[in-house]
Amino acid sequence: MNVSKDIIEKMASGTHFAKEVAMNMTTLAELLETFSDTVFTVAFQKQANVERAKELLDATTIAQLKDQKNLSQLVKDLTQGELCTMTCHLVKVENNLGRSTVIDLTAKTENKFRQIDHRTIQWIIYKNVKYVLKKGGKKEEAGDDEEKKKNEPLWNPKDLAVGNWFSATNYYSVKDIKGDNVTTLNNKKEIVISRDILEHDMHNACVFVKQEKLPITKIVKIFKEAQSVPFTINFNTKIDEKAVQERLAKITDKDLKDSKNLAKELLTGAEKTFVGRLSKTEGKLGRSLVIGIPEFNYFQVDHRTINWIIYKNVKYVTQ
Repeated sequence: MNVSKDIIEKMASGTHFAKEVAMNMTTLAELLETFSDTVFTVAFQKQANVERAKELLDATTIAQLKDQKNLSQLVKDLTQGELCTMTCHLVKVENNLGRSTVIDLTAKTENKFRQIDHRTIQWIIYKNVKYVLKKGGKKEEAGDDEEKKKNEPLWNPKDLAVGNWFSATNYYSVKDIKGDNVTTLNNKKEIVISRDILEHDMHNACVFVKQEKLPITKIVKIFKEAQSVPFTINFNTKIDEKAVQERLAKITDKDLKDSKNLAKELLTGAEKTFVGRLSKTEGKLGRSLVIGIPEFNYFQVDHRTINWIIYKNVKYVTQ
């Protein structure tokens, strides 16, 4: 097929750009989901995987790991994944998991479908503009406004008047049970609550009467709808490069011979379980900010690493 040059000049190029625009991680992800069928080029880091980690470990010797430079480089190669650049077009956005499916237009394999992790995008060329991830741009909030106002009135106390309406969400941990009276702690204050109120008017974040196995996408949807309802969640934290380096510094020849299991161990973050409530969801990046109860400390939960959650009397377990 022959196409006139003047026609091509009016088409969107997936490789050329006339200007560069700095963006943060969230705005890059928001931009990506608008692309539809328009061609673009993207640079991102592939997710670290067991197969590649096994190959790297198989090519490594104990003697090489005694050199600090070699050790540090191996840790980086294992945990960060390969940098990949591809020209493609969008197929589907999975905002709850912070990733998108695209078709790699230059792939030589029969299967041209690829996944892009929104959190690892370095730059995108789209419609004659190169959008680049830049540090020092708009920073993501560390938490919600209640942390800033925890010890401050939420309204002007001088305006209190008859007929005013109020609402609040409180969280109670059980300290003592005596018959129908339950002593609880709320912000370090003891409050006695009738047992029937706990049973009929409040959700328990720790107990469940049934268990359901669901795909991760459905569990994430339930998790995102929790809002102010407390829950217990179990997930894997982000891979800790320091922990990987410490483990590699102690490995033996026997460990290296079982490289596949070693790779799985190194690429699995620490398992964490805690009671909390949802603070903020960053669906486009596939993660949420959770407030731990009762310490009110903040945790970041990667939706893709959720193992199970206890919510409204049900334990949902990832299939």
